[in-house]
Amino acid sequence: LASAEGIEAQAMRLLADPKARSAFSTFIVQWLGLRDLDKTIKDPATFPAYNQQLPQEFLNETKAFSEHILFDGDSSLKTLLTANTTRANKTLAEYYGLGGVAGDKFVEAPLPAKRLGILSHGSFILAHSGEADTNPIRRGSFVQRHLLCGVIPDPPAILEAPEIKLTQESTVEDLYPQHRLPACKGCHVFMNPLGFGFEDLDAIGRLRSNDNGRRIVSSGYVMTTSAGEKKDFAAGEIYKSIADMPETAACFTLRMFQYAMGRPAGKEDQTLLLRLARTFRSNDFRVVDLVMDIVTSEAFTTRRSQ
Repeated sequence: LASAEGIEAQAMRLLADPKARSAFSTFIVQWLGLRDLDKTIKDPATFPAYNQQLPQEFLNETKAFSEHILFDGDSSLKTLLTANTTRANKTLAEYYGLGGVAGDKFVEAPLPAKRLGILSHGSFILAHSGEADTNPIRRGSFVQRHLLCGVIPDPPAILEAPEIKLTQESTVEDLYPQHRLPACKGCHVFMNPLGFGFEDLDAIGRLRSNDNGRRIVSSGYVMTTSAGEKKDFAAGEIYKSIADMPETAACFTLRMFQYAMGRPAGKEDQTLLLRLARTFRSNDFRVVDLVMDIVTSEAFTTRRSQ
């Protein structure tokens, strides 16, 4: 390990070790906020199809899918976010309504048009929904804060919410009239449209065409808190929109750096993080290349346990 070449050779050897797959799976679980998935509770009256075996099935899907993309596929973050296939066994395929899968082994299975990539997995949807509803604000907040690294201020003092009047023509957006108030809109503009983009999926990860008889609107826009750039997306297109945002790759770089270093990033890391993000983009967002870039950096090779 006395030279850059020696460090790189050692890093490549470690990435070829089967234990590397487990390490990547652990990162994916942290990145997507899935560590407490097995503690998920859903209202049995609203979701009678839900059972306590589903969280583990969903988690197995996400791990098998991410390991396949990162180690056997093109290793691209964009593929991770927009793939039109997943890995499923017979139980999960039947739950999702997918055909052509038999047995307990997780194998490649095609996804329908409005379900793309890892953010459409039951694991992510289950973890970021309510007990009896989809809770789009929770979904949008997680994506903005944790996947785009957006900074959203704390909410204001409790305000008197406007009266909610719903009809069969109402959409989920009509459930949150208070978020249109000036005191709330400044923050919710960064969360709500993102969360509404996942409305094609119910709180237990199933595709749906309506919300208790009311129409679903899953179009919206992604807006960053840093530059305020707004990008519209059509129904079912949220996954590609998130994948295409520059902030997504930059935030993923930060999350992977912090995971590898075992500590939060500091001011002294900003120059390196910018370089890592640029190289990540130029390498077609290959996650394995990003990891190699991190573990061969001086910051990593000279790090101290904290």
